[in-house]
Amino acid sequence: MPYGRRLDADAISNAINQYESGVSAGDVCAQFGVSVRTLYRWCERQGRGRPRLEERIAMLEAENQALKCELEILRSALNKTKRPAPANQSKREAQFGD
Repeated sequence: MPYGRRLDADAISNAINQYESGVSAGDVCAQFGVSVRTLYRWCERQGRGRPRLEERIAMLEAENQALKCELEILRSALNKTKRPAPANQSKREAQFGD
């Protein structure tokens, strides 16, 4: 093996896990001493890697929808806790206590 060392299955799995967690391919490859193509080949062989663009968009849309629902819940809770100003008090007095 004149070009480098062979990595065991644990090291390969660790490299793929780092790549999947968001570390750039270049950084992972520099750490493990392999080429980017080798990292991609390992991901292909194990059926792993970063999610594809369509999958990522679907995940983000689902998260966005969930956040919109949470925002509506918080807004409705905030509206329920607001108290109207007394009839003899102006809005400015109610806000600033003038």
